Amino acid sequence: MKTREVTIKRIFVDQKGIAIVVCDGCGRTKKISKVDSKMMVKPILVSCPCGNSFRVMFDARRHYRKPVNLRGTFRIVGDERLYPMIVENISFSGLGFRSPFVDNLKLGDKIEVHFRLDDIQNSLIERVAIVRHLSGHFAGAEFVEDRAYDKIINFYLRQ
Repeated sequence: MKTREVTIKRIFVDQKGIAIVVCDGCGRTKKISKVDSKMMVKPILVSCPCGNSFRVMFDARRHYRKPVNLRGTFRIVGDERLYPMIVENISFSGLGFRSPFVDNLKLGDKIEVHFRLDDIQNSLIERVAIVRHLSGHFAGAEFVEDRAYDKIINFYLRQ
């Protein structure tokens, strides 16, 4: 039996609780229905009929998060100071970033984020977001509705 446990594959679960697992060894796919919250707590071992085994982690986020490394700035709405940040991930609905100035934030703060995507157009993203997660020097924020950037971010995430 071949075991490939170097990385854990992240498998996205749709809103109906359905996930599609693809074997890296043979390409065989398996549809898993009714993925529940207990299955999302820790990685599980999947064995394929071809003999390949690997670990998967189910993720029920509404939107795929793309890992990135983009320089930018943020400011708390109502404050003129700009703080540097590194955007570490981006999704259709938000972003995660690292900054030594995250300790100036609190949950629920409205912030303006400014950064450029590493796409061909070097697209400038300027969005208002609400801080939803804080951990050390890392913050997660959810974009406030602004339809102007939807197409740009959506296209970028599909690259």
